[in-house]
Amino acid sequence: MSFAAAQASAEEGEALSMRDVAFAYPSTGFQIRIESFRLHAGENIFLRGPSGSGKTTFLSLATGLLAADGGEIVVAGKKTPKRAAARDALRAKFIGIIHQQFNLLSYLDTLSNVLLPFAFGRGFADGDERHKASELLTTLGVPQHLHKAPARALSVGQQQRVAIARALIGRPALVVADEPTSALDVETRDAFLDILFDSVNAAGSTLLMVSHDPVIGQRFDHAIDLRDVAKTEIGTVS
Repeated sequence: MSFAAAQASAEEGEALSMRDVAFAYPSTGFQIRIESFRLHAGENIFLRGPSGSGKTTFLSLATGLLAADGGEIVVAGKKTPKRAAARDALRAKFIGIIHQQFNLLSYLDTLSNVLLPFAFGRGFADGDERHKASELLTTLGVPQHLHKAPARALSVGQQQRVAIARALIGRPALVVADEPTSALDVETRDAFLDILFDSVNAAGSTLLMVSHDPVIGQRFDHAIDLRDVAKTEIGTVS
């Protein structure tokens, strides 16, 4: 099924829906408009675009890091609220994020980094969840480092896996990856993607990744150009 056909199918089971969304940065004049974007549960979507095309702004709107000036954004059937605290709560519960630099906290050990989403509302990190986090890390190949600070004890590849585990703990409906392979060589990039796809599928989550590297798109269910779903004007926001 083509991406266009998937977009036209029934709206039930959508992990993310954006309709008539508008946003502008007052300080730069950069504007983005998204007429319609739908991501169905279980899909893996690759969103490509050059630097300055609005990829990070698009993701920030989709995940509630930014509040839209207009339109509607729905995540896992829940409309994204305007209030910042409510958006934070929605994101913590339903969205796992893998950042470009992974953003692991150096003062927490590896296991605590993975469990961090529970501190922000994904649920309660009881003994069972700690066991699941430990199992997830073991599956991803970093069991020997559970109680060591990631910055000192882990290689870049192992830090990637911790970032994946943190995004997936609690099985969020939507996993968003923001240029996580931009600084990796081809071999490391491909290994990272193998682990990411396997982990997302095992968790039953939906994946949305943005990147400027078109080669990656060949591995996704659908690869689309940001310019086909979002119109931008003025500015150089990435």
